Order: sequence, then C-alpha cells, then structure tokens
Amino acid sequence: MIFGGVTMQKALLSWVAVCLLSLAVGAVSAQDVLVDGLNNPRQLAYNSNTQEVYVVEAGTGGDLAVRGNFGPAMAGSTAQISAIAPDGTVTALITGLPSRNEGGEIVGASGVWYGGGLLWLALGQGALINPLTYSVLALDPENNYRIVHFIDIYSAEASENPDGGMIDSNPVDLAYDGTNGVLYIADAGCNCVWQWTADDGLSVFAAWDTNPVPTSVAIAPDGIYIGFLTGFPFPSGGATVEKYDADGNLIESYEGFSTVVDLLFANDTLYAVEFAQFGEQGWTPETGRVVDVFSGAVYYEGLNLPYGLIMTDESLMIAVNSAYSPEGSGAVLRLN
Repeated sequence: MIFGGVTMQKALLSWVAVCLLSLAVGAVSAQDVLVDGLNNPRQLAYNSNTQEVYVVEAGTGGDLAVRGNFGPAMAGSTAQISAIAPDGTVTALITGLPSRNEGGEIVGASGVWYGGGLLWLALGQGALINPLTYSVLALDPENNYRIVHFIDIYSAEASENPDGGMIDSNPVDLAYDGTNGVLYIADAGCNCVWQWTADDGLSVFAAWDTNPVPTSVAIAPDGIYIGFLTGFPFPSGGATVEKYDADGNLIESYEGFSTVVDLLFANDTLYAVEFAQFGEQGWTPETGRVVDVFSGAVYYEGLNLPYGLIMTDESLMIAVNSAYSPEGSGAVLRLN
C-alpha cells in the first residue's frame, strides 16, 4: 500500500511500538499511548525548539470519484498534520490535505521533517486536479505555516521517469541535511530518491528499475541510508537497506529485512521499522517489528502495522495502526 503505488506491489503502511533503548524484545501497554483517535498516521517529526511532535495523518479519502491505482477510488481533503505538545495536547496545524481511499488502502499526506527552521511535508497521491498532490512543501512555522518552497514531484517524474517504468509518483519520506542544505525525498512510486536544494532545484539521487519500492531515507554521519518495502508478495526477509555516499554511489547493502517503512539513526546505530509479515490472507496483524540494521537484533516485535519512528529529547515515539485499520484507531506511542 505504500500509499498508493502503481500496483499492489506498492501496498503498505502501519505503525509499531518500540523501545530502542532495550536490548530485549519489548512490548507496549495502554500507558504508552500518547495520542489516539488518528486516521492512518504516517511519519513523525520533532521540533526541539518547541518540543512539539508533528504527526501526519493520511486521512480517510473523500467524496470525489477518481481513478485509483487499482480501479475506482474516492478522493478528498481529509489528510492533515497536527502538533503534539509536551503535555499531550494536540493542535491541528494544517487540514484539508489530499487523501485517497482505494477500497481500504489510504494514500495521501505521508512524510514530515523539521529542519532549517522549516516544516517539510510530503504529499503523496490523491486527485490530480488537486495541485498539491504529488509534491513536497516547505512551510514557515513563524509565518502561519505559509508555503516557502513548493517542489513539484509529479512533473519531475513525468519528464524524467527515473526508473523507466510507467509514470507514477508517490513521495512518502523526507530527510533534510541542514549542513549542506539538501533535502532527500523517497518516492515509492517512481522507485527513486530525489534530492533538492534551493539553488539547484530537484534532481535524481538514486533510482532502481527492479521495483524495490523505496519507502524511507535517513541521514547518518557516514552516509545516506535508504530502506525498501520490496514488491508483492512482500517476501519475508526480502527487503534491504542500502547505504550511499553524498554523490549517490552505493557503498553497502544490508539484507534480510521485511517490508521496511522507516529508518531512524540514533544511539550510534540504525533502526528499521518493519511494517508486517504478508501471508495468504494479506497483512498479518501484530507482526511489525523494530530491528537493528547493523546487528540484526530485534528490539520490538508483535506490533500492529507500525510506521514512523522518531527520538525526542526524552523518549522514542512511533505511530501504529498506520494503514488497513478502522477509522480513528491510529495512535502515537511514547517509549521511555
């Protein structure tokens, strides 16, 4: 489902509860729930200046009949981004963002990143008549979250088509290199990662013609890491995480993962969020995990459709029930 890819090979999304500070496989309880009642929460971001956590909800679709990746779909403007204050208070910052429902698979607003004094937001698939779909926005928190930069991902895919396949874009994850002013954009639709700077605009950082479905990108001191969902039928252990240098050259591959949807570099290591195991009946509930990319250690398992993972000043947080879940069942968990 990775938020609406061209085929079911790009299907995916979910959240996990994780404690990355423990060396034993962990579990979560009701006391860990920071916020609930969300609709398909995806990525999270942290503003250390205000200590706010930003959460993107892909929404529930809408009332506009459109053509989806798998047939008829219903689109609308039900996605949004909210801020969670340190005391748990939730404030809706921006509502009315693109969302599309393809018979239970929700796509739309997905990625979020705070960096360079701006809030970066990835808007995936919706209705093409909505000009904000398939784009990345840079918003200014000091000026009522007005748009500072608009990055048209769909037009770049249509003109460049990095993977050589059919025209399909679905930006889902962001990472901002504040030192060099480079924004990295994982596009699960075009099987590529874009890079953008204010001076040079948008260009292809890396692309693949084997449909690995890149879902996540993370910046570490030794390189840029990219995580992959892999295509249908999402084989167990068939996903990889790849390490690149700043010029887009592949340095190293880490194998043996399943349906990677997010990466987090913290505690001098790299953690991967695995969405779920895929079986004969589809996604198997409570099979999401958090694993150590470098050692393969499992930190948490038994998580239900996890997705975005962040570290704040005091704890780790993760979104769960991020897809294929009842309306209002999404949550953000705090992991001490």
